[in-house]
Amino acid sequence: MASAFRRRSLLAALPALALAATASRPRAAAEGADVLALGHLDPAGVTLVDRSRGEVRRHLPLGHEPAQLLIDGRGRRLLASDYDNGLTLLPLVD
Repeated sequence: MASAFRRRSLLAALPALALAATASRPRAAAEGADVLALGHLDPAGVTLVDRSRGEVRRHLPLGHEPAQLLIDGRGRRLLASDYDNGLTLLPLVD
């Protein structure tokens, strides 16, 4: 129940967040998520890769959760969503 509340809280914050990068196919993440790049995007999920080392950081399955909180290599918090069959990465501003 707590996770559902947290998820709704994160989704409610979407309009206030800036610097969105939407990908319908693999491409580098946009400004604000410069440590992360998309390795591949498929129905099973997306692999996030550290561009500086070429290491897989996390596999994000799409379609199971409306949004997930990720932490990039510099400690920045990102909200990842599979809205509209693409991947959106939104930096969370404190």
